[in-house]
Amino acid sequence: MISKRALSMKPSGIRKYFALASKIEGCIDCSIGQPDFPVEDNIKTELLNIILDGRNKYTQSLGLESARAAVKEKYSINSDDYNVIISSGVSGGLYLVYSAILDPGDEILIPDPYFIGYKELSHLLNAIPVPCDTYPNFILTPEILDKYLTSKTKAVIVGSPSNPTGVSLTKEQVTDLSSYCKQKGLYLIFDEIYEEFSYDFVHERPALEPHVIILNGLSKSKALMGWRLGWVVANSEIISQLEKIQQFTFVCAPSPFQEVITKEHLKPIPQTKLNNFIKRRDLVSEKLSTKYNFTKPNGAFYFFPEIFKGNNIQSGTEFVTELLNRKLLVIPGGEFSKVDTNFRLSFAVSDQMLERALDVLCSF
Repeated sequence: MISKRALSMKPSGIRKYFALASKIEGCIDCSIGQPDFPVEDNIKTELLNIILDGRNKYTQSLGLESARAAVKEKYSINSDDYNVIISSGVSGGLYLVYSAILDPGDEILIPDPYFIGYKELSHLLNAIPVPCDTYPNFILTPEILDKYLTSKTKAVIVGSPSNPTGVSLTKEQVTDLSSYCKQKGLYLIFDEIYEEFSYDFVHERPALEPHVIILNGLSKSKALMGWRLGWVVANSEIISQLEKIQQFTFVCAPSPFQEVITKEHLKPIPQTKLNNFIKRRDLVSEKLSTKYNFTKPNGAFYFFPEIFKGNNIQSGTEFVTELLNRKLLVIPGGEFSKVDTNFRLSFAVSDQMLERALDVLCSF
């Protein structure tokens, strides 16, 4: 007998399509959101030495003091009002946050399109995700939130830069969201895991206030996806609750990996590496602009164009199925949205693979 909460969750469509592509010889995979550059050699050497030195035991559930100190310095935390917990990636941090602030029946407003974890983790805790339509420019605003706000609304979550749209919020837009949440008595959960991939203006985050909860990590900036290194920054009362929940769930983030969360490794990625992503972003924009409608991303490494309708294709799922026949894998927009009118393309792939993908899309 399976629980209703488990049955209420939908399996990840991204993983489903990824499995399909693995069976297609020579498939061009532009589906998964992970950087294509390797982990830096000095980080690998550090980890090897840590493991060989036997530093593999549990840490406190809050995380290693050295790692937390580095994160506190990054966010200029110099008082006891705010604190940090090291989590098992942003997804682990998100689970802790949802568990701490959402009761069954509480509503959380999420921008549509959304990162699928925002929605499905809500179901796991018997909370109610409320997708807020942000088409066509994908900017979540107080005016949009007002349409979905009810007496049951407890929190708002937003990612900037965004997965799946690649849209980043300006300072004014971030400030407006934070002020709105403060005024309405809502938590603002701010996911900035793609912080380092900001192309057209400096990344902005909300100022630390009691209602603000920030999620981040090293999965994207250092290509440490499988190391599960993330953190949550929030007021000390919330962090104490996250610590308690972590004690009985994850216990702690992987202890050897925590040691690479240092001031040195929290520095921005090199400009040369960032320039490579900007070059790819601009290439995709130039090539697709002749055939597709899209909002040009100013962060992350995704495009979210409208599908090319015709030839009996009316949905993102049908579109992606046809592309699979041409050995190209992208993800249908319905995996990230209430509607299935778009598709997600990741340009975090080699230049050669990206060129091949664009040739397929433009000859469709």
